[in-house]
Amino acid sequence: MSNEQSALAEEALEAGKSALFQGQKELGLDLLSESLSLHEQIYGVLHPDVARGYSKLSLIYNQLDETRTAACDLARKAVIVGERTLGLDNHETILNWLNWALCEHGNGNTKEALVFILHVLSIWRNLFGEGHPDEVTMMVSSPMISLN
Repeated sequence: MSNEQSALAEEALEAGKSALFQGQKELGLDLLSESLSLHEQIYGVLHPDVARGYSKLSLIYNQLDETRTAACDLARKAVIVGERTLGLDNHETILNWLNWALCEHGNGNTKEALVFILHVLSIWRNLFGEGHPDEVTMMVSSPMISLN
């Protein structure tokens, strides 16, 4: 498998982030959408770089209040593609699950977010066993800390 990345897709992503930072929301969202489209066209839908693209955009969209539903949809896609291309227990897939939980919590779906975090904890314990020293770090860095 090639590790080459599309400069065009990454440039569109960076330009979109820059436009958002400069207050050009409509242009920024258009560029982010173009980046996602380029990722899908260049790599195909089932590719680790597409999962990364979904994840990056999900994080950005989650910070914008009116795009949180889109953020959750992208996070879900990142999990699905990540599981299929990287594996169920890959660190990126686990982070995608935590990102999805954060999105759902932001949308007011706290119970669903907690289910996702418990799923991640189950994967973690299967990989490292119960009581692993980094388990606390993983839990503190997850969105569970903000669940009410």
